[in-house]
Amino acid sequence: MSTTEVNNLYFLLLYSRDILISVGYCLTDGSTAVHRACYSGNHEALRILIQYHADIGVQDERGRAAVHWASIATTLDCLRVS
Repeated sequence: MSTTEVNNLYFLLLYSRDILISVGYCLTDGSTAVHRACYSGNHEALRILIQYHADIGVQDERGRAAVHWASIATTLDCLRVS
């Protein structure tokens, strides 16, 4: 599954009327919807995740937090979302 497909899956699940997935759900690399939202620059998804109390400090299996994912993708505007 490509990164784009994973991002789309996360956001599809997130916006679904039947939110049955935890906002802290992790992929095999330890990334969460917060990581993926920051990586893709999806501010609205990040706002919703924060609204549902997602842990913005959670780290993936390499010890990288969302801020690191945002910097890798040069989508640092996500850091302004609160």
